[in-house]
Amino acid sequence: MKNGWYCAFALAATEWERPTGRSPDVRLDLLARRVLGAGASVVGGGGRAVVFAFPEATPEAVVALLRAGEETARGEVPFSSAVSQGPGIPVRALGGLHFGETTARVTALATLARSGETLVDPALVDAGVFCTLGSRARKIDGVLVRGGRLDAGQPLPLLPSQRARRIKNPSFVTVGDIRALLAKPAALSILRANRGSGGTRVLAELAGQIAPVPSLLVTPAFSGLEPLGALRHAFLRAGGMQLATNVHDEALELEELLRGNGIAPEAAVNLVAKVLGAANQDGLRPALLLDDAENIDAATLDVLARAAITHRLNLVARLENDVHPPPALATMPQGALFTVGPLGPRRAETLVQNFVDGPLDEDARLRFVRRGGGQPLGIAEAIAHAFFSGGRSGGIPQRFSRNELSQPSVRWTRRRVRLEDETTCGILAILSLLGGQAELSLVEAVSAEIGHPAAARDAAIVRLRENRWMTVPKGGIVALRARSYLAVGAAIVSEEMRTKILDIAATRLLARPGALSRVEAAACLARSGNGRRAAEVALEASREVATVGLDPTPLVAFARTCDPTCEEEARRAILSSIPEPFSHPPAPVRRTTPPPSSDGDGPTLIQMAPVSHVPASPAAPRFLEPPARIDAARPEQRRMSNPFHDAIRTSPSGERPVPSVGRVEAPIEDGVALRKRLKRLVKESLLDADLVALERWIEALRASGGARTYIDRLRALACTRRGDTDEALRLLRRARSVVTAESGERVQVALTLALVLAQCGREQEALVEAMDALAAARRRDDAGGEQASLLVLGRLYAGVGREDAAAKLVDQGRKRARA
Repeated sequence: MKNGWYCAFALAATEWERPTGRSPDVRLDLLARRVLGAGASVVGGGGRAVVFAFPEATPEAVVALLRAGEETARGEVPFSSAVSQGPGIPVRALGGLHFGETTARVTALATLARSGETLVDPALVDAGVFCTLGSRARKIDGVLVRGGRLDAGQPLPLLPSQRARRIKNPSFVTVGDIRALLAKPAALSILRANRGSGGTRVLAELAGQIAPVPSLLVTPAFSGLEPLGALRHAFLRAGGMQLATNVHDEALELEELLRGNGIAPEAAVNLVAKVLGAANQDGLRPALLLDDAENIDAATLDVLARAAITHRLNLVARLENDVHPPPALATMPQGALFTVGPLGPRRAETLVQNFVDGPLDEDARLRFVRRGGGQPLGIAEAIAHAFFSGGRSGGIPQRFSRNELSQPSVRWTRRRVRLEDETTCGILAILSLLGGQAELSLVEAVSAEIGHPAAARDAAIVRLRENRWMTVPKGGIVALRARSYLAVGAAIVSEEMRTKILDIAATRLLARPGALSRVEAAACLARSGNGRRAAEVALEASREVATVGLDPTPLVAFARTCDPTCEEEARRAILSSIPEPFSHPPAPVRRTTPPPSSDGDGPTLIQMAPVSHVPASPAAPRFLEPPARIDAARPEQRRMSNPFHDAIRTSPSGERPVPSVGRVEAPIEDGVALRKRLKRLVKESLLDADLVALERWIEALRASGGARTYIDRLRALACTRRGDTDEALRLLRRARSVVTAESGERVQVALTLALVLAQCGREQEALVEAMDALAAARRRDDAGGEQASLLVLGRLYAGVGREDAAAKLVDQGRKRARA
């Protein structure tokens, strides 16, 4: 017989010794009657296995044959089975028995399989005849025997839509009382969750638990360059202009925002408050839910923070474990902290079963838990790959890099994306390159221009939805189900195709009517290699941003990064954003001690007081206590990220506010003069403890071409002022790693690092850094730096109770100052 079907059945060895029910002979007789009645013939056996052959059969008939019948009663151990296909050699002299490699393989597979399990020849799995979930392998008599475990729920390949129906949205696996995140309105509640660990699902569950109280989910849009872009996309997903029924007075502002023209920050704050409404009868207030908050544009974050404080809304931001809150959120009062950690074995198994429509045996559940590494997204991707591929390897190598092993969701996503056709992969790449969410019309336009036929494009979009790649919320927005898909989707196509997609997307975005929506075109141009054109678009957009009263400096900084030769245009854009009250140099700031020297960047350290004024406390040397946290509930203590918003005159309804800037037509100053002016603004904001304005001027200084180490020192001081000492230490250590021991900046960086370490209670490390600063100042014969180092060392020694050494250092510092 040539290429026939062979099925083998076997009972566990314990059943032959001590059967749990009827005797094995009775059960085998019942099995033979059922199989022979289906047109099969007994062709062999051995030990505890029996082999049947089908001269002509279909996969459907084989699957029906493998199901249990009367030979397995309640309480009895079911037969294990195996199936293979290949040539057999009949021996008529022995009553029609067959021998050969195929019969030997199917007998070994049936012996290897567990009770109630069916193992399939790997050749049938690779050919796509059957669907399997995992495999088993073992050496039998020195020969490695391997077979795929037949998927009892879906044994035969199905259409993509049929396969997708087997995966369902899982019910929530309990991780604790997530309602605690809403216990303190007008404060920042942080949800700590790394990518793939289920943080997005927690936010969705939180929104469902507080319904019908409204909530607004805000996620990063495109590259995060468009001011208020994340807020615009959040409103589009929430229903777009349908929201206008709740905001009669703000309908014009909502329309301007949705069109991409931008609105003033105050109007955006009122719009958010009107859309969400007030608290319900139980006092539960609406919620602002920020997913991947560190990648949301600064203007949106600032508006949401002000809306939460002014109107007492709940604000929950999901951040990864090692990410600090953005500056716009860091100044808010602290709320609850909730951490989503790895799933335990029991909860991971429950999640596996919740993903699948139909029962899964324990081995399959454990296999998916191991494949997904206990990570919810990894488990989901492993299940999706197994169902959509039918268990086939498809020639994909089984080896994974160390990075892939540590990120199971990425590993299975890469394998699953290879199962899709060319058009589907192309649209997935377009959506990934556009930031993970975009208008469907834009995605379809780019897809059509790169050559995808209309029919194939429509089918691919349906396939992307069915195969759990993307969702289609309201407002015509399509979005990837997980932001972890971004890197995988962008790497599907070649570098040439990526450049082509980005160029087409930039052209389409530039042709759109929205003034601020064209900002993302600059990001596409920059990624495609057209830096000069990207800088031109970014600078043009910065003027539109300033027109509506938003902060243009991030766009100016981006333009300088794309094209460093655009210095004159960048200075003009920064000057136009400085308001009239700051257009003239401020009055000089009086100091109590001479400032430490630097090589042109100017002093930024806090003022030094005599050591005698510092109370020594050896038990708790907290001589540099952080300032009191800003009370964000008081409007006068928290300003918008654009501190010139007060200089914007209010226009009549329907007209766009016009900023009152002081030097738009004035002669352009050179870069040195502009940086000096910005440094004065930085110092004023630092002395006034206006942290939001401080961040704004630091960003402007970076956009004007300020030194990187100086910018890092300023940001470290800002982080220290708001209590984020970990981020301050990271910035200062990065700055110290790039300055040489002979540089004048070495003194400034080391002294700032010493002060921050002392504030953290790490006095010994602070002393080492201060001594390093003193040595660097003496090597350069820097009198100002030496004096500052001696004063800092004096304060450090006083803080640890060594008053005599502190007094000597202070005397040396004063003598050095007089000299």
